[in-house]
Amino acid sequence: GGDTIFDFARGARAGDFFHAVLEQLDFANPEFQPLIDNQLKWHGFAGTKCRKALLDTFQHLRQVPLLPSGLSLREIPREKRIVEPEFTFRLNRLDPARLHDVFARAEVEPRAFQASLGRLRFDPVEGFLRGFIDLFFEHDGRYYIADWKSNWLGYHREDYRRDQMAAAMLHHNYYLQADLYALAADLFLRQQIANYDYRRDFGGVFYVFLRGVDRNDATRGIFHRRPSDSTMAILRELAA
Repeated sequence: GGDTIFDFARGARAGDFFHAVLEQLDFANPEFQPLIDNQLKWHGFAGTKCRKALLDTFQHLRQVPLLPSGLSLREIPREKRIVEPEFTFRLNRLDPARLHDVFARAEVEPRAFQASLGRLRFDPVEGFLRGFIDLFFEHDGRYYIADWKSNWLGYHREDYRRDQMAAAMLHHNYYLQADLYALAADLFLRQQIANYDYRRDFGGVFYVFLRGVDRNDATRGIFHRRPSDSTMAILRELAA
């Protein structure tokens, strides 16, 4: 194999490696080689030819503008971020038909996403939804979520453009995941912030396809999703 980020191992162990690094990485500090080397060793990748490509990828991740207006992770100090917070919220009875109904009324979803919801098969759930968010952070008074994806979408940078990422989002049900993350953040912020306002205070969810991240081209590897105000109002019914 070659030595690019696209040649680096795929699968669960590679995903664990990326997540372990990102759990500990101080984005404000450019000196992170020891952390990478430790985690490569720990996860059984000590001899990889892709070490330099990995170092470059994490450097790009620190510096890439996540939004057209700016905002890079290296600007977020430790005290403005929470790594892997757990969330729990109470759910009304949830089954595929109800989920489909909620999202069908939310209008702005990709139509193909709604169709995929109709195909979901699971037992009705009552009680609580629990999960973990990779990164929750605040910048200029707005709150954001980042979710790390080590998915391999191809051997070329072009394979990590928005339409390719959107196809992966659909295939893996990440749209549903993103909107549930946004709902969890919304419910949390509503409790924590006086006069909380979703439109003003929540900036959305970044799905970061790590292999595609390029600080010189923010259209690659960064998929931003923010449910509209009307969608969020409907999603709140799931936890009402």
